[in-house]
Order: sequence, then C-alpha cells, then structure tokens
Amino acid sequence: MRTKRSGKKKFHKNTRKMRGGLNGEFAVMTFNVECWLNQMTMSMDMDKSLFSNFLNNNISAENALGQAFSIKQNEYVEKYKQLKKIFNKVDVACVQEDVITSDKNISDKIGDLPLVASCLSHKFDWETTKRLYGNNGGLANSIYSKLPIEGARSLLVDSQLKNNLTIDIDNTKKIPRCWASTLIKVGKKTAKIACIHLSGGRFDDIKSLKDEYFIVKIRQIHELITKEKPDIICGDLNTKLIPKNIDDDVYFLGLPYDETQTVKKYFETNPEQKIIRKDLTSIYDLIHNKIDGKEADFSQITLAEKWHIWMYGLDQFFKEKSYKSVFQVKPKHVPHHAISTISSKSKEVESSKHHNEFLKEHKCKEEETDISQAPDTTIFGGTVDMIYYNCDKIYCTSGGEAVPGVISFQNKTGQKILSDHAPVKASFKIL
Repeated sequence: MRTKRSGKKKFHKNTRKMRGGLNGEFAVMTFNVECWLNQMTMSMDMDKSLFSNFLNNNISAENALGQAFSIKQNEYVEKYKQLKKIFNKVDVACVQEDVITSDKNISDKIGDLPLVASCLSHKFDWETTKRLYGNNGGLANSIYSKLPIEGARSLLVDSQLKNNLTIDIDNTKKIPRCWASTLIKVGKKTAKIACIHLSGGRFDDIKSLKDEYFIVKIRQIHELITKEKPDIICGDLNTKLIPKNIDDDVYFLGLPYDETQTVKKYFETNPEQKIIRKDLTSIYDLIHNKIDGKEADFSQITLAEKWHIWMYGLDQFFKEKSYKSVFQVKPKHVPHHAISTISSKSKEVESSKHHNEFLKEHKCKEEETDISQAPDTTIFGGTVDMIYYNCDKIYCTSGGEAVPGVISFQNKTGQKILSDHAPVKASFKIL
C-alpha cells in the first residue's frame, strides 16, 4: 500500500510579501549629488575607482578608504559612510548630477541598488569637474533600483531636450538636458519612473526674463510627460513651490535686467511690469497654444508674471496633468481593496470593480493641497528637489521628507554637508 509523502512543503499565501514591501509599498528618493564633489574634491589625488568600489559595497575598498586618509581626515571617511547610509531603506533612487566618464557611470551600483537607467545631459564645463573627471566626463541623470525592471537596462541615453527646449544663455551655447526612465515591477503591477534635471541657475534665471524663455521648463516637462507618460517624476526641477512676495524676493530684484540696471531699478521706472494678475489662467492658455504650435502673443505678460511662471509656475502645470507633489497633501487612508494583492481570478474581478469605484470617487485633482510646510531642499533656499506622482494611478502613502544631515542652515545661511541639495523621500503604492 502506497503512503502519502509527508515531507511536502506548504505554501502560506497569507505570509507572502510582494517585492518592494508588504502589500506593494515602495520607497523612492531623489537626490542631486552635485557630481559627488563633496566626496571627491577632498580626495583629489585618490584613485576614483576606490570611491566607485565603496559605493558598490566593496568591503576591501571600505577598508582601503580608511588607509587613504591621514588620521586627521577620519571625518571624511565618516562622511563617505554617512553618504551611503542615505541610500539605505530605499527601493528606487533617482540621482541628478551623477557622473559619466569614459562612456560609463562612475558606479554601477550604490549599496544594494543596481544602476538600471541613465542619460547623458552634457559635458562638464567647470574647471573643478574637468580636473577631477577629465574632459570627457559629463553630467548624468540616473536611476538605481533594487526592484526588478521590465525590459533591459537603459544606459547612456542621449539628451532629449535640445534646441528650442533649452536656454541660449549667451547666444552661442545651449546646454542640453535629459531624462532617464525605467519601468519597475511591484508584484504584478508596474510603474514608470523618470529622473530629470531641468534648466536653471543664475544665468538661466537672467535669460528667463527675456522673450519666451520663461516657458522653457514647462516645455521640458511637457516633453517628458508626452513622450514617456511616467507615473512618478523625480528631479531637481530648479523650480520652487512657495512664491515670495516680490518686494521680499531679493534674489529676483537683484538680477540684471539689462547691462545698465537691475530688476529693482527697472521696476522703479516701469511699475506696471511689477503687477501679477490674480488669475493666471489666460497665461497658461497662451503657453499651451505655444506648445501646440498655435499663435501665442506674450507681449502683454509683465516681467513679474514671467518670473512667477519661470520660478513658481511649474506646479500648476503638473496639476493640470493630474500630477501631485509629495509635499502637497497628507496621505489619507486608501481602502485595502484598492491596493490588495490579487491571488485569484474571482478576486481580480472584484478588486477591479472596487478599484474603479475608488478612482471614480478619488478625484485626485480636486483634493485640497497645502504646500505651506514644504522644506528647503537646497542651501540657496526653496523646495527645488521634488517628486511628483500621477495621482490617477499612484497613491502616496507617506508624504515628502527632506532627508536630514545633508545640508544645514545656521543663521539662515545654507551650508553643505554632503551636497548642496537635500534628498527627498516618499513612499507609494500602485492603485
């Protein structure tokens, strides 16, 4: 008589976890690492591969790191370790101002996060970076992910944003920009994540006051959303969330309007250019017309309105496209049926029914938002590092957090610790 096998393993579906955390929750971080300069310039003569291997979790490199510095420089070793800790407990890291040298990223891995996507924005033109990385080095946007991805890695993608999608700051040179993107898999669901670094900085800010350059960042995001349709957009957007009163905006007032006067001086003789209308809908309508190739007359837009659109107006454009900032709303309870793992066909049908009902009631674009608590993410002040998510597909389970210990503010003056930007983290679930 045959007996049943007694050693058969049992599978308990209730204890099964989805990749990315229990019930499919996953953490995303965006971080402008400033070309790793705060780590590399202190060790200019040290072999750069040592730093790369350290990021790669190479134990021998970590031991060699301590020997590479004198006893007085032990604080630098601690900064290396502190830097890598930032990437712990993160499922996906989007890195701006990553480094590409000799046609490859400086590191193929950060901790336990493999490189899955990168794009080359433009070659270095700073003396410090050229001296450190060579004339062939360049700025990159990269995505590192411990979550599996759909398809092959997408590396060394060429700049997508060129010509009229960038700013000609001195009539001789347009600095291209790019985005990296990948499709992550969380259980049976997928989400597309994009990493981008928009135009910005003092020279671009000055140029934005002239002609139609004030819409460049909106055009760059429009290009990304149109071509990639990402569910989550991470990046240094060089755009702030909370507008300043014009009279208090010392930076704006001090910008040179032309060769003879600053913006402040220009306003003294042209006070009508200081006005910002309460409803900017008509301006956004003109911008949409311009993007769509239709006629758009920007001649009636004041200088103050151009600055508002350039520095603070991107958030409104995101909202129009059903994207929300992780700093804008406190996460609310999501019904479990909207995020539950599907284990059978009958449950799939039922879950889909509840899911559609939830989305119908969700109306994410109509939710009230509060950006008053958005933190400073750069030593220059303002929330420029952001994560936006398509609230029709993605739910933010924990709101935006600026990771502490990377920048500091003493006496209202920003100071670098590990970079000139603070990383921003948030957690999500796919609806």
